Amino acid sequence: MSGDDLYPGPQGIDSEKTKKIAQELEDTGVVDLLNISVGHGGLTNTYTIAPMYVPPASISVPMASAIKQAVKSIPVIACGRINDPAIAEKALADGHCDMVGLVRGQIADAEFGNKSREGRIEDIRLCIACNQGCNIDGKPKCTQNLVSGRETQEIAVIKPAPKKKKVMVVGGGPAGMEAARVSALKGHDVTLYEKENKLGGLVNTLSKAPGREEFNQVTRFLTNQVQKLDIKIKLETEVTADSILQEQPDAVIMATGARPYVEMVPGSETSQVVSPSQVLNGEVNVGDCAIVYECTGHVEGYTTADFLGEKGVHVELLTSQVSVATGLMVPAGMITARNPIIWQRLRKNGVNIREHTKIKQISGRHVTLVDVWSGEESTLDNIDTVVMATGYLPNNSLYKELSGQVKELYAVGDCTIPRRVPEAIHTAYLTAFYI
Repeated sequence: MSGDDLYPGPQGIDSEKTKKIAQELEDTGVVDLLNISVGHGGLTNTYTIAPMYVPPASISVPMASAIKQAVKSIPVIACGRINDPAIAEKALADGHCDMVGLVRGQIADAEFGNKSREGRIEDIRLCIACNQGCNIDGKPKCTQNLVSGRETQEIAVIKPAPKKKKVMVVGGGPAGMEAARVSALKGHDVTLYEKENKLGGLVNTLSKAPGREEFNQVTRFLTNQVQKLDIKIKLETEVTADSILQEQPDAVIMATGARPYVEMVPGSETSQVVSPSQVLNGEVNVGDCAIVYECTGHVEGYTTADFLGEKGVHVELLTSQVSVATGLMVPAGMITARNPIIWQRLRKNGVNIREHTKIKQISGRHVTLVDVWSGEESTLDNIDTVVMATGYLPNNSLYKELSGQVKELYAVGDCTIPRRVPEAIHTAYLTAFYI
């Protein structure tokens, strides 16, 4: 039952009403336990399956605690956004609930309970509440875990390869680390190369946006796993076709990622036109007034606008589509895309949203806009920076250069087609599984 459906007005069932209902249920003598979540259908369903914008246990545990105080002896379960064994243990130790329910936590890692009991906390693949596919067509799916929902398939069990191979993995983002992890579990001799001074790739940038910090858990888990396995990790090492060929590998997995694509309009060659990555990484001085233009339908636009708005920058968020984040408005991403928390944050931070709008021209601090339907033009003045959240291009030049020169050459992740973290990790797993 919902501890509070968060629906305003007399139609809603708030915590006080729920406590009375709980007491009446207990008095019947036929209810064995109460499993307490939060929210209901519609917009407050966001909190029932809370995204990473909602801090872990921040709503579910207080809800359960209120019900537990209202009943005499019936056990109470806290359920929702509890993703860490330490959080679960504290909720129990502090007397807020009698049991803790985890659903997404066990979709991310089916061994959550076993690893917790054995003290292998660092080996738990923690749910990050990204809501990018936890349940599709009634089957569990997970951004980080391809095996979830496929436990009876061949790919669920990684077995030693019939022949040990020398495998080079180029790129230390999520795809590269997953490819290296699975390759090592198959018994191959694996070396992982990363040109930066740490692993993580674009996830390190993504996690700098407000409310997206838990993407760091992707990097944490995979970094921990590749370090525990017999994998040689070479940071600050940019490989070339010649250096790869000198190593004479049996297989090369290219995971070189993608680079931001900046849509070109008249005037966009100026230094004031930047990418979301440059903004989130603190590489540019944005100034006091910025335009964020997005046309991909994904998260880069609104998360960058949120990032800047939180810092006091006046932001005009433009989209050529009917709404921001239309690419996520499918069953797997609807909770994220229509999450009222996002819109509340944007409004609170003074972000002004303009739909059906494209940038026609940039001239100094003056930006000419055009309505995609009517062709009507307007102008925004005193713009310090234009952020083009217009997608990515694959870094595949090295893959093309090596084509036909190594025994086995594979490409995984964004260097094939720039997509999301799930596709990067899943393609890497499958590729390495069959080497």
